[in-house]
Amino acid sequence: MIFHIEPQQKGHFRIVGELTFNTVPEVAEKGLALFNEAGADLRIDLREVSRTDSAGLALLIAWLRYAKKENKSLQFLNIPAQMLAIAQISSLDQILPLGEEQALDQPPLALGQDKKLTSPSNS
Repeated sequence: MIFHIEPQQKGHFRIVGELTFNTVPEVAEKGLALFNEAGADLRIDLREVSRTDSAGLALLIAWLRYAKKENKSLQFLNIPAQMLAIAQISSLDQILPLGEEQALDQPPLALGQDKKLTSPSNS
C-alpha cells in the first residue's frame, strides 16, 4: 500500500505515504468515509506524507470544501514543504487552514527556497 490514513482520536487523522495523482482518488474516498463518522472538528496531520504533487494539494482543497459544506472545522498540520511550495506559488496557502504546529515544524518557504523547485543557474 502506498498510503494509509491512521485515525489518532476522534476527528484527528494522520496521512502516511504518498499523495499523488495515483493515490489521491482512493485517499479522497477513504478520507471522506472517515470524516463522515468524525465529529465537527477535523485535524489532518500530514507530517508523514512522503511524496506529493499538485493532486495532493487539490485533495486538501476538496476536503476544505467538504468541511465547509458539512459545517465542520478543518485544520491541516505539518504540511510537507513540497506541497506548501506549490500552494504558495498559486497563493492557495492563503486559504488553507494550517495548524499551529505548521509554524513550529516548518516555516513557510520563500519562493525558490526548495531546491526541487528551482531551475539550475548558468554560472
